[in-house]
Amino acid sequence: MMRRLTPSRHLCQGVQPPWRLIRTHLEQKPRLVLRTPLLTVLALGLAFRVLPLTQPNYLTGVLEYDDGVHYAAALALLHQQFPYANFAFLHPPGIIVLLAPFAALGQILSQPVAMAAARLTMVAIGLASITLVWRLARGSDLVRAVAAGAYAVAPAVLVAEHTVLLEPLLNLGTLLALRMLLRSNFPVERGVRNAGLVLGLTMSIKIFAAVVPVAIALWLLSRRQYRLALLHVFAAGATFVLVLLPFVLRAPSAAVRDIALLQLRRPPAGIPTGDARLSDLLQLSPAFGHPVSTVGLLLAALAIAATLASVQHPRARLLSLMFLLTSASFFLAPSYYTHYAAFLLPPMALLIAEAATSSAACLSRIRRGAGRVTVTALVLVLAVGGIRTSMATPAQDDIRANVRSLGHAPKCLFTDSASLAISADLLRPANSRCATWVDGRGYALTLLGPNAPADFYEGGFSLSNSGNSRRGGSLNGRTPFWYEAPQ
Repeated sequence: MMRRLTPSRHLCQGVQPPWRLIRTHLEQKPRLVLRTPLLTVLALGLAFRVLPLTQPNYLTGVLEYDDGVHYAAALALLHQQFPYANFAFLHPPGIIVLLAPFAALGQILSQPVAMAAARLTMVAIGLASITLVWRLARGSDLVRAVAAGAYAVAPAVLVAEHTVLLEPLLNLGTLLALRMLLRSNFPVERGVRNAGLVLGLTMSIKIFAAVVPVAIALWLLSRRQYRLALLHVFAAGATFVLVLLPFVLRAPSAAVRDIALLQLRRPPAGIPTGDARLSDLLQLSPAFGHPVSTVGLLLAALAIAATLASVQHPRARLLSLMFLLTSASFFLAPSYYTHYAAFLLPPMALLIAEAATSSAACLSRIRRGAGRVTVTALVLVLAVGGIRTSMATPAQDDIRANVRSLGHAPKCLFTDSASLAISADLLRPANSRCATWVDGRGYALTLLGPNAPADFYEGGFSLSNSGNSRRGGSLNGRTPFWYEAPQ
């Protein structure tokens, strides 16, 4: 009886992939990188993430605005103050729940120590994501190393993982869901359901993650697996609702406004155009000029084209659909900052593996060479940008020393950025005597809505309070603050 061939084997029978020839040649001379390729990639990823930590006061400094908001919201939750009902919060509440243990640690030790622990946790999450990319990539160990290495050194990922931002958690959830979904050659009910549950939790961190279950559902529908598509959407939606329900019920209209409506009406912020956003994604424009964005776009298009050529493998179609949907959101969103683009990297890294494997096994010699050149160029572009990102990290100010220079501990600290108060170990939950902010810019946005000026985020906003308030200048040379002196 003749053995049935899989589509890829039938189309590519008798073709010896160049990657396999390279691997066979290298295995004749044993090297550490071949014995432990995953550990080698993890060491590379760890080095890129640890390098900024060598800067003075980096772990406890003021790195972002958003990380302070997330921590301040978790601290407020510990004091029975809830998002939407008691303060504005422009995302689902998942990150608040996850950071609650760190906020509790800050009350036991200190807030800078707790923030440092949370930032180190983000590094660990990044290493876990690198491992998942390795496990999910299809191909030889060399191809897997290329895909995982591309994720490990991608500039947008490095920016997102340097502090407590949402995108590292979205990437981890996406990769875990793909691991569950693609564990077998064909989608099975258990994997589809579990992937939906994980993605529901991921959506409870940032609503933008909904593009992943939508892509999976469309992929299942294209395979005429209607029941599995419905099961996946139901599992993701049910988990998302269960996480949000305790918070939404306390203030339904405010929750809908903050989570959904304001996201659609946010004023333009950050880098406005798609072409400039691609330059920022690669982190090469300051050194190489504007044409880098066009080159990067061509490289991405060639990689996708090489993947789509392998139409016989279902996961290539799924990853391509995910990448196209996330890219559309990436280019069309009104606001953009560098860490937003980190969410593009899970499908992009896996597409690199698909492109390398497909071009090696199934395409003609010319197209095979073009595929290898495309993959190599794209990884090199990401690596150069990653090096620039890691090397460009500035030293941070010693905020607590600057607070001591005031001569007394402020009774109540008002600041545009909760991160500043955390670094000073002076963040306090809001009360009648000290109406501090969780997300002052978010609250102002709820008041201004679509009337917010174009420089809203960059310009900040003015704070005022009654009582014995004084303008304190700046504790780090950038962020102004106000404080109330002891009576």
